[in-house]
Amino acid sequence: MKRQLTLRIGDEEFSVVAYRDGDSIVIERDTEKYSVQLVSESFVIPAAEGAAAPATKTVPAPRTTPAPSRSAPAPKKPVQTGPALAGTLAAPMAGVIKEILVAAGDSVNAGDRVIVMEAMKMDIDVVAHDPGTVAEISVAAGENVTEGQQLLRVESGSEA
Repeated sequence: MKRQLTLRIGDEEFSVVAYRDGDSIVIERDTEKYSVQLVSESFVIPAAEGAAAPATKTVPAPRTTPAPSRSAPAPKKPVQTGPALAGTLAAPMAGVIKEILVAAGDSVNAGDRVIVMEAMKMDIDVVAHDPGTVAEISVAAGENVTEGQQLLRVESGSEA
C-alpha cells in the first residue's frame, strides 16, 4: 500500500510516496527512488542536513525473531479456591490474608465475600460457594498462606 508522506530534513520539508518492497521501504520523490531498511529502532544514523542517501546503498536489516502477538485479555472469571472438602474454602494461590470479613457463626450466601487476600500486589476476593454458616476460620489477618491451604469451613443450612 502506497502512502503519501511529508518528510522533514533539517528545516526543509519534502512530499514523498512510501511503500514496502520486501524487506525495504521505497521512498519516491519526483522521479528519484530511495531504498531504506530499518537497522534498529534504537539506533539512528544522522544524515547530513539536506542530503539523501544514494539509491544504490542499503543497510541490511538484522535477523530478529518477530514479537509475539498480543491477544485481548481473557474475560475475568470467578476465583476458584482449589480442590477442597465440601464446605471448605481454600486459598486460590499463595499470598497474605489481608482481611477476614466474617466470624464463626455468621450466615453466608453463595457468592458472599468472606476473605480478602493479597497476592502479587493484587487483592483477591475469596467467596462462599454455597449458603450456610461459618463453622471454622483456619487463618488470621496478616498470615501467609499457600495455594490450596484451608482458609475456612462453611456448613450448609441442613448441617448447622
